[in-house]
Amino acid sequence: MSELQQLQSLANDPDAQAAYATSLVNRKQPRNVQQMALRVLASNPALAARPVLLEHYAWFMGDGPKRDAGAYMRAAVLAALRPIAHPDDLALATQTVLTYEFLPPEFREEGGLLRAGGLLIVADLDDRIARFLAARLLGDEFNEKMSGEPGLTAIRVLASLDETVPLYQYAVGNATGKLPELVSECLRSLTNLPVALVPPLVERFAADANAAVKIGLWDLLIQHQAGPQELPVLARALARERDLDILRYLAIGLLTTHHPALVELVQKQARREQERHRLAVLREALGIFGEGEIGRLRD
Repeated sequence: MSELQQLQSLANDPDAQAAYATSLVNRKQPRNVQQMALRVLASNPALAARPVLLEHYAWFMGDGPKRDAGAYMRAAVLAALRPIAHPDDLALATQTVLTYEFLPPEFREEGGLLRAGGLLIVADLDDRIARFLAARLLGDEFNEKMSGEPGLTAIRVLASLDETVPLYQYAVGNATGKLPELVSECLRSLTNLPVALVPPLVERFAADANAAVKIGLWDLLIQHQAGPQELPVLARALARERDLDILRYLAIGLLTTHHPALVELVQKQARREQERHRLAVLREALGIFGEGEIGRLRD
């Protein structure tokens, strides 16, 4: 039986599985075995694994670009360490957030996942330091364009700490190189924004051509703590959105709240809808939630 098979065979005995996974976190094991063991420890924490994880991380950091190109193993170690992190690990996690690695031949920065993992541990251990580091990462020029990391994690950490001023600044600021995915996440995280500041956001972003930005704005309007905002804007979006996947997202987002006014928006649009494909999307969404008189909708 291979190491992976033995690890999987212990799924019904969490303590034994975690102990065996800990024994597999060593350099003699193939990378795929180490990665599986680290995933097990991330979902099935074991305090006894902490010194092993710290030693493993330190070895990789000894020559990160050569021993762990892309920092994937170190990110996996941090994910396994996070549930059992000790205050003594704060310095390591902080240093991780400040780690950048530029790999040849293009010398593109590759440490985004590492910084994101470190930030999550810092946030668990010291929320004051986490606020500063998250604000730093949010505006970092090396945020990965495809995943948005570690900026995406930074936004979620700041939002969880109710530290939303940096999110507002990122969304409305005129800095070059801003990523639409991060603008979107900032917008959806501003549910405590003063109501008086919502219309300027609508004016700025409602007609944005980027789908992610529009979706972030809609989520803000739907989930605002003071109740749904700018219903006419949401109604126009339902009536005009041409992308069926985005229309489905909006309809489901409105219906998920079960708020009468938002449910009515979807019902009204379904009753007046003339295009067969759009109507099918609206009817599907209404059917999922059992909202609205399906029989009265246009066939």
